[in-house]
Formats: sequence, structure tokens, C-alpha cells
Amino acid sequence: MPRKDHVARPMPSSISAKDLDGMLAATVTSDRPELDQEILRAATNLKRAATVLEQIETRNVHNTTGRTSAAFRVLVMTWAFGPIEAKDVSRLSGVSRQAVSGVLATLERDGLVSRERATKTDKRLAPVTITDTGQQLVEDNLHRQNEVQKDFFGALSADELGTLIELLSRLVIAEHD
Repeated sequence: MPRKDHVARPMPSSISAKDLDGMLAATVTSDRPELDQEILRAATNLKRAATVLEQIETRNVHNTTGRTSAAFRVLVMTWAFGPIEAKDVSRLSGVSRQAVSGVLATLERDGLVSRERATKTDKRLAPVTITDTGQQLVEDNLHRQNEVQKDFFGALSADELGTLIELLSRLVIAEHD
């Protein structure tokens, strides 16, 4: 169904980052009034914040390691909890099972993780262990990533940060229950 053009639409170049969520939600709900404007604003801001943080981490940390952010998350989960099965890496890291499979193949090829295969045919059943080289890569970059994250979340007070952590945790838990 084509959009109605009865609402004056601002030029995208004139929209500030601060105003985007409200303007987008107002525009969308003018065409589709049954949609929840506040939910649209919340989803827009959550996705944008996650994307911005990932872009900053990629630029300042992951690009220097030659690894993607997904690969670094997989390495951190393996470093923190290994030996660990691929399905648990996926669940804990937020990386899809398909992506974890590809990431693990690359990390194994590059000598950053190893898998002890119970059977030769099913790699999913093989616990993943981080190698000394992989461990060094994680340990060399955790501090830099944490500094990027501190800068990003520096716009929030300690109380606001605590509230954000609790709210995001509730959203994640609600999805996994």
C-alpha cells in the first residue's frame, strides 16, 4: 500500500540525531496510527545505540585485530567460559548459530581456538577451547574495548547506567524465558 503524503516530511539532512526517533515515529504513525509511537521510539533508539557502539568498537578495537566484532565476542565467551559448546557460545554472545559456525571455522583455521571433536562428522558437539594465541588477543584488547565502552556510556550517570543495565537485562531475560 503506498504511503500517504498528507504529512509534510522533513528533509533527512535536516534531522538531528536527537530528534530522529520522535520524527520517525510521528511520520510512521501518521500513516499507520495503529502502531505504538513510544515502542517505535524505544526500538529506534536501542538499535541505533547498539549500532553506534559496535561501529566505535570496530573502528577503535576490532579493525586493529583483523577480527570482526562477532569474532571478538565469540573469542571472549570462549576465553571466559571455555571449553564451551558452539550452541552456548551463540546463546551467550548473541551471535546466531550460523554465524558462530563460520566464525569458529575461521578462528580455528587461524589458530585462535581449537575443537576437540567427539566425532569426525559433527563439529557442533566439539567443545571449543581458546588457544594461547587467542587468549593473548583477547587479553591485549579487552582494556581498549572497555575504554571505548566507558567513553560511550560516559553520557550517563552511575544511577542511569545501573537503570539501563537492569532494563536491558529484563528485555533479554524476557526474550529467553
